[in-house]
Amino acid sequence: MIRAATLLVALVPAWAAAQDSGTSTQLGRLFFTPAERVALVGMRLAPGPEPLAGVQPTDTATPVAIAVPMLRLDGLVHRDAQPSIAFLNGRPVEDGGAILEYRVVAGTSSVTLLGADGQRVRLLVGQSLMREQGRIVDPLPPHSLSSPP
Repeated sequence: MIRAATLLVALVPAWAAAQDSGTSTQLGRLFFTPAERVALVGMRLAPGPEPLAGVQPTDTATPVAIAVPMLRLDGLVHRDAQPSIAFLNGRPVEDGGAILEYRVVAGTSSVTLLGADGQRVRLLVGQSLMREQGRIVDPLPPHSLSSPP
């Protein structure tokens, strides 16, 4: 009896909505039609916008290195058949790739940044490297993630 009442309560609003044809709105679809999918793929593969007239591409490596005072590890993605990806300052960097003057080595739960001078810095997700001071900043207070006794 309870099952029948529950079923009735669940189906009555749907039945009432189907009967109300005067103000019915068509619900959206979960999947795209083949024509819509072709259009989406075409937009995704289309070339980006053209550069502005008179603007010459410049080497931005030096200004970026000076302008970025810290590197923050936002996350890690481990993939089976492909290299892991570390998100540093919101930008994806593959394992073995480089960002600024550091080479990135992704571990299971951390990233090691290898500097050109041999410096090694290990960052956990959420931590930041203050480049000028060479120190690691953790946004969480000490022992905030300890398990209860």
